[in-house]
Amino acid sequence: DLQLVDPSEADLLDLDRALDELAAFDPRKAELVQLCAFLGCGRAEAAELLDISLATAKRDFRLARAWLSQRMQLDVR
Repeated sequence: DLQLVDPSEADLLDLDRALDELAAFDPRKAELVQLCAFLGCGRAEAAELLDISLATAKRDFRLARAWLSQRMQLDVR
């Protein structure tokens, strides 16, 4: 679902830094990404854990994915 980078060690470190930056900007979106992408939660389960609606979880995940994708592209340049 979250295909941002080839999972090399350097890329994973960049993704970790990008997630830290996202957490500083929007902690809920960062936590949602961690729940869905790394812990295997579905959107509905993550929404329940974060006490948000499913629609909000879907919207937040789309925004977080776009933000992380853009951030990862900037790291490459």
